[in-house]
Amino acid sequence: MRALHADASFASVFGTCRDETKARQLSEASAGTYTKVFVFDSSSQETQAARDLELDAIVRDADLIVSAVPPLLDGLDVDPVISRYRDAIFDCACRSPSKRKCVVYLSSTSVYGDHDGAWVDESSETRPISRKAKRRLAAEAMWMSEAAKLGSAGCSVFILRLAGIYGPGRNIIASILSGRTFGTSEGSQDKPVSRIHVDDIVQSVLRISTAPMNSHDGSTVATIINVADDEPATTASVRAYAANLLQSAGFEVGTDSKSAWTSTRDATRESKRVLNSRLCSDYSVKLKYATFREGLAHVVQNMQRADPS
Repeated sequence: MRALHADASFASVFGTCRDETKARQLSEASAGTYTKVFVFDSSSQETQAARDLELDAIVRDADLIVSAVPPLLDGLDVDPVISRYRDAIFDCACRSPSKRKCVVYLSSTSVYGDHDGAWVDESSETRPISRKAKRRLAAEAMWMSEAAKLGSAGCSVFILRLAGIYGPGRNIIASILSGRTFGTSEGSQDKPVSRIHVDDIVQSVLRISTAPMNSHDGSTVATIINVADDEPATTASVRAYAANLLQSAGFEVGTDSKSAWTSTRDATRESKRVLNSRLCSDYSVKLKYATFREGLAHVVQNMQRADPS
């Protein structure tokens, strides 16, 4: 959100989170990044209703709407943003027709399911395995349906399928330094996984939001774009590289940190390599962190700046 605020075309940036405490912390820590942070409780219709009025008005007046709200795991209403703000989003699209409007839905590459390590692109078969991934795909279908109506009003809709997200505070380096326990699982350490740094997600959203809407056979549809870095890699290789980085930077690393241990989650993780050709070629996004090496090096550099001792 800092990047959105820094962009000269956005005078105001509004955000949402799940509880009052977090909203207050984000507002205080953002140093003016957010104009306001709202609480969006997708699990409670009653609690949310009281907050919807002001947020509804903001949605109607937005130039760019980015939804990262996960799908509901139960019920017919898969996507809570569409369920509650469908009219507001359509009104937003219809206002000021000469002004650029865009909706970006952040989905996940988990919708592809298991492809046994093969490369997948946006045309690949979706075969989600987990319940959440299946609901993600259902939410995508809802946004696809909305795209036809929004497109007729001149509003672009993009569905970004994000690979495994990492960045400050959310990376394998943090897990190594915290001494997090890992359980061995034979074979899982050899599964390639695609990743993406959070900064590259932000720049992708900004770049794509200025692109023209897609038209197919005369009808406007949402454009699906994979957001992943250039080099899928196994958890074991990334962990070993991270441990070496930390040692080179003078951090104390345990002897087990370079081992091919993986979390229980990795044991059942589906395997695929995600192509980013559409993102990088068609939309000219130049990744800041083309592989996990550049991304993790940046994380360590920031740690050294924060603690020069």
